[in-house]
Amino acid sequence: MEVTRILAKNIVNVDYGTLSPAVIEMTKKLTLDALACALGGSSAFGMKQLNELVVEWGGKEESTVVAFGNRVPAPQAALVNGSMGRALDFDDTHDVAGLHPAVPVVFAGLAIAEHKGGVGGREFIPAVALGIDLSCRLSHASPVSMMGGYGWDFSAIYGYFGATAVNAKILGLEESKILNAMGIAYHQSAGTMCQLVLKGYTTKAMGSGFAARGGLVSALMAERGLTGSNEPMDGEWGIFNLYQRGEYIPERLTGDLGKYFMVEDDSFKPYPCCRLNHPFIDAALALVMENDIKAEDVEKVVTQIGPHTYPCLCVPEEIKRKPHNSTASQFSLPWALANAIAYRKVEIGHFTDEAIRNEKILQLAHKVEMHEDKTLARREVEPGITEIITKKGKTYSKRVDHPLGSPQNPLSMKGLTMKFRNCASYAAKVIPGEKLDKAVQMVEGLEDVVDVGQIIRLLS
Repeated sequence: MEVTRILAKNIVNVDYGTLSPAVIEMTKKLTLDALACALGGSSAFGMKQLNELVVEWGGKEESTVVAFGNRVPAPQAALVNGSMGRALDFDDTHDVAGLHPAVPVVFAGLAIAEHKGGVGGREFIPAVALGIDLSCRLSHASPVSMMGGYGWDFSAIYGYFGATAVNAKILGLEESKILNAMGIAYHQSAGTMCQLVLKGYTTKAMGSGFAARGGLVSALMAERGLTGSNEPMDGEWGIFNLYQRGEYIPERLTGDLGKYFMVEDDSFKPYPCCRLNHPFIDAALALVMENDIKAEDVEKVVTQIGPHTYPCLCVPEEIKRKPHNSTASQFSLPWALANAIAYRKVEIGHFTDEAIRNEKILQLAHKVEMHEDKTLARREVEPGITEIITKKGKTYSKRVDHPLGSPQNPLSMKGLTMKFRNCASYAAKVIPGEKLDKAVQMVEGLEDVVDVGQIIRLLS
């Protein structure tokens, strides 16, 4: 119980005044990024059907679904928004902790904020920072990465706890109820990774939606006095002993708790596909633009790939060279590189069910050679080496260690605003430009917003 109690105390004790300017700024960026991803993801496969289903279920009209605009019970809004935010694989990635933490936390927080009413930015910001920090600490505590581990989707299973934390903070739960909320969250937390990546099922996106809904439900149940295990983290049958075979580093859960927030080191995606693709995309874009290489000039592309990246992006080869649906294309290195070389950009429209039938891109994808290189191994996003060999016999090569969007190579708020507008252009419903402008302004000045629910209602 001790670790969970320490984490619960931290949720109670942290407030806006204890946060550094860097944490506040990153939390605002991550909020805007999550909203962007949900707008773009609203038109992804399965999201319309998911929203229609929750509308059929009915219930109290209290929380808003992004883009579609309907109001549904808070848990169902969290489910749909969280799923849409993950659908394009465009959401943030913590490169060291190895998960996508923001979407379940932000959309659980926005749903509960509308449920409660009158939640201001100075309440919302510390709650989101705490939720993301908790999810990242749980993932980072495992020395075994998500792709090299036991098949769990860390974004989902640890997202339940992050979503619980944001809701517990906004609801103002006392320590004992936070402990119960964490226990209730643990009894729900689940999510597997490997088959989703391989086959491209819709549930890949829905893991974050389930986590957002589960965290919200856990906090509301605890508020009403329902109880859960007080040892969900390090108990005999806690998540690390049960899910991770006892492999975890306790110090990473509580070290500098309340002083250092892992939100500070989160990364943003400039490309809508698996983060492991990004070093190779950066390299390819640099090579084709610096040397004016055209798709028809390419004889072959040779890549050197780390051992954790290789099985995710390169196996099985027949699926990676010819993805069978849009989700599968997000996890294909040949597909990502072919688009980068052919179009000199990588965007949402390159990962649709229509796009994957493009013969020009498919032919170029078959020119990509993939070689595993164990010397590139590391827990965080592994470096990528991309080499383009032209038909004239010229060879151009580039290695990228820290892709665009990482703390070492960051995206600015201006860059995220451009991403937000681009994602909005793919939304299931046209959002007027003045509403988009207002939403951006409110997020940029989030600490002064009186009711954060206004932001999500602008995007409906």
